[in-house]
Parts: sequence; C-alpha cells; structure tokens
Amino acid sequence: MSAPELVIELDGVSVTHPGLPPVEGLAPISLRVPRGAYTALLGPAGSGKSTLLNLLALIDAPVSGEYWMCGRATARLSEVQRAHLRTTLIGLVTDEAGLVPHLSVVENVELSMLYEDIPAGERRNRAIVALVAVGLGGQLRAYAARLSAAERRCAAIARAVAPRPVVLLCDEPTGGVPDEGAPAVLGALDRLHAAGHTVVVATRHPAVADRAETVVELARRSSLP
Repeated sequence: MSAPELVIELDGVSVTHPGLPPVEGLAPISLRVPRGAYTALLGPAGSGKSTLLNLLALIDAPVSGEYWMCGRATARLSEVQRAHLRTTLIGLVTDEAGLVPHLSVVENVELSMLYEDIPAGERRNRAIVALVAVGLGGQLRAYAARLSAAERRCAAIARAVAPRPVVLLCDEPTGGVPDEGAPAVLGALDRLHAAGHTVVVATRHPAVADRAETVVELARRSSLP
C-alpha cells in the first residue's frame, strides 16, 4: 500500500522575532500532515501555536527550514505566490467569526467564493452543503447577527470549507464560545473530518485536542541568549 499523500510537510521550520534579546517565536519543528488527517497543535499561550498556524496558512514565511504544501516548496515564494496558494488550497478560521451581520448565513458563506470562477448557482449549492455539514441547515436564511456564538463559529467553518480547500486550519475553534456551545463546534469539525476533510486545529485546551487523531504539543517559547 502506498503512503498517504502529504498535504503539509515541515522540515526544521523556525521563527525568531528580533529584539534584545531575540525571542523565539517558534522552535524548530518538523511536521507531517497526510491528506484526510485530523491534527491538533496543543500548547499554552506563548507556545507559538498562532505563529505556526500563520506559517501553515502561508500568511508568514519561516526564517529557517522548509515548508511544502501539497508537494510545493513555499518558504521562498513571493507574497503574491503565497496568497495564490492560500486562496486555492487553504480554508482558514480565526478566533473571530468575521461574519457580515446584515447578510443571511448562506449569503455569508457564498462570499468566500464571490471572486472565484464559480457560477452563482454552484456557489449557493456549495454554501448549502457546507452549512448542512456543520449543522446549520435550518438556519440558511437567518441573519448572521442573530446567531449564537457557537452558530457563528460553525458558519465561519462552513465559509472556509465551501470553496473546497485542501486543508482546513482553525485557530482556537471554541474560543469565545460558551461551554454549552462547544460540542456543536467540535461536532462540526468531527463530521468534516469523517467526510474526508484534512483538519488542523490550534488550541490550548486538551479536551479540544483530544478529538484529533494526532496531537502535536508545543512548549512555551523563550528568549534566546
């Protein structure tokens, strides 16, 4: 049996922020994420989770090491090249849902595909499929402003997967969500993974990381001598 295709491959990637003394933003790390895997990046505040997620999202570039996305080396790409890969291969959910409050839920999800070469009918169909997958099939026409915190986070996840990215990256998926709403968000991620999506979450909560197949633990960063 052949080895699974690697969506993400890091080899000795690190980040150092300038200063006196310099601050280690991310200690050297190597990571492999196969297609269809569910991976959690677990660590306390200051451990480099967000720095690593920004690297995986191609928002930032490492100062050392190499990052391959679907087999393509990315560390030395230009910002324009990284942006192209980011919009075509990556679905990103930050700790802010960022929905447009006066638009319906389905319209918010459609916005993620507005500037792609996708016909309007197909955009609507993809948005509905994504919303059903995260448990919001009954809220398609509800205004985003009327959603609960958990529903807003699920809508943001649907918006990220509707364009059919290769990998879904989530920063603190339950951040800002009351405890009673967290199961809905985590259940949405579980269903997407079960449907074949590649999922990477960054979290400080062991209970969230435990939902993943693989947990990568990050230690608190330190000042460099």
